[in-house]
Amino acid sequence: MGIGERLSSLWKTEDWWAVWFGLVIIVVAILGFLGKAPKLGEWTSQPMAEFYSYERSIALEREPEDLTISDTLKKRLTYDKESKLLIYKGLMTAAQREELKRLSSDPAYKESIGRLYDMSPVPTGNIFIKLLILYVTLGGLTAVGIRAMGEDPYRYMGAFAVVLVLAIVSYTFAHQRTISTYGLGYAFWALRFYSARY
Repeated sequence: MGIGERLSSLWKTEDWWAVWFGLVIIVVAILGFLGKAPKLGEWTSQPMAEFYSYERSIALEREPEDLTISDTLKKRLTYDKESKLLIYKGLMTAAQREELKRLSSDPAYKESIGRLYDMSPVPTGNIFIKLLILYVTLGGLTAVGIRAMGEDPYRYMGAFAVVLVLAIVSYTFAHQRTISTYGLGYAFWALRFYSARY
């Protein structure tokens, strides 16, 4: 193999493009330009609920002195001292309600948690735009390599969209509360859908 062939392999083989893509992602991450990937939520009976963020709040005159919120719950439960609101982000199960009640012995707090549970959660946003940005960014980046290797980038983007949809469906199944308790994660569903082709 001549020097020219060796050099051309740097942009005409899949192995080297994997290296270039990895290098680009590392550099972008180091420079702080890499945003958070869209994260799907949990759901019980409505799969579309995982694409939305939810919030519910209720007035609570004062924060209980013995209220101890663990680090895992701080992303969900907060008390806004300025507006005097107890705020819960996400969906809430009966088990989570009981867990939250145990965080304080204050009767007013316990009652507020019960009332929060009975409230209908309010959608505060969705991840559809983030998923579209993910598709365009990753698909566009990898399509550059496809084009350099002499393949059709438009056909590739169509196939990439199918793979992304299958990935989302796999995560959707994995984030159903009952299924997730059995440990059937997204990898199981991805392999299941892949094997269904044959």
